[in-house]
Amino acid sequence: QEMGDTNLQISVLIGLGRHYQSHNQLEQAASHTKRASKLAAELGDLAQEAAASGNLGLLFMSSGNYKTARVYLEKAVQLRQEQRDTATNPAEEREALRALAATTTNLAGALVSSPKQEGGGTAFALPQYLKALDLARQAGSTPNECKLLMQLSNIYEHEP
Repeated sequence: QEMGDTNLQISVLIGLGRHYQSHNQLEQAASHTKRASKLAAELGDLAQEAAASGNLGLLFMSSGNYKTARVYLEKAVQLRQEQRDTATNPAEEREALRALAATTTNLAGALVSSPKQEGGGTAFALPQYLKALDLARQAGSTPNECKLLMQLSNIYEHEP
């Protein structure tokens, strides 16, 4: 903070959030990650803000709070889409597509885990998984495409 490098601060806060989450210290994880999200928003850094918001979504998902997880993941998807829309070259667009596919996959995971009475379940997750698959294909991300096809096969296998 003393050095004035806000990008570095954001990265450190996101890293601390992940560290605390990995040690099941969820309050500290959320606190650091929310600070990172706020700083990134103030700076106008879509990628960092989306990363922080997505990490918050995963944090709440891991604690079973799917409703809050979805709020953060939906925001992260929106930010990733904005990042894609403002890409200035093919490499940036490909990276934005890859990140959008991954974030959409995480949102689908939160939806599939959410209770039906809260708008969750496979019926709500399936369109997100299909969207993520399309984005992964557009990004040329074969590993992500394979993972998504496996997730989709699991959904179809367990559907009545």
